[in-house]
Amino acid sequence: MARAGKLAAQREEHEARVRRALERAAAPVFKKTGKPVMARSRQTGPRRVAAAVVHGDDNAELEAFLARVDLL
Repeated sequence: MARAGKLAAQREEHEARVRRALERAAAPVFKKTGKPVMARSRQTGPRRVAAAVVHGDDNAELEAFLARVDLL
């Protein structure tokens, strides 16, 4: 009994599938008209400026660098 019901359901689904295929075949061809849309690159998020790393001895390091004699 279950097998007969399953076969009937499969047959109905197959007929519906065939019917949809025939409708697609009989439908007019879809033609694209007009100028195609230009491809664009993805927009990135807002640019973030990297925050300067704060060190306690930045000024001391700068003074030591500027005080080097071999730079002259």
